[in-house]
Amino acid sequence: MRLNATEKRFEIYYNSNGGFMKTVIYLDVLVAVNILVTYIMIVCTRVIVKSNTHKWGVVLAVFFGGVSSLVIFWGSMPLVLSVALKILGVVIISFLAFFPKNKKEILKTTLAFLFVNFLFGGVMYFVELTF
Repeated sequence: MRLNATEKRFEIYYNSNGGFMKTVIYLDVLVAVNILVTYIMIVCTRVIVKSNTHKWGVVLAVFFGGVSSLVIFWGSMPLVLSVALKILGVVIISFLAFFPKNKKEILKTTLAFLFVNFLFGGVMYFVELTF
C-alpha cells in the first residue's frame, strides 16, 4: 500500500489468482461518500427514535463519520481494538448528532444508529449479491 500524495489516492496491491491487482482509492471520494452515508443514517435514526437533531451537531457528526473512514488505511489491527474503535465511533456520532440528555437516551440513539448501520449494510450486501 502506498500513498500518492500528489493525486491524493492510495494504491493497494494484492494477489489475485496468482497475479497482482491494483486497487486505487481516492481519499476525497472516500470521505465525501462516507459523509453522505453518515448523514443518511443520522436522518433515518432521527426518524426511528423520533428525536430532534441539532444542525451543528449533525455537521460535526457527519464530518467525524467521513474522517473516521480513513481508519481503513491503518492496516491490520487486533480484532478487539477494531471493534472497540467502531463502537466508540458510533457512540461519538450518536452523541454529536442527538446530544442525549441521559444514559437512556444515549443507549436508545446509539442502538438505533447501530440498527440503521446493520440494515444499510445488509441492503448493500443484498444489492452486491443480486447485481
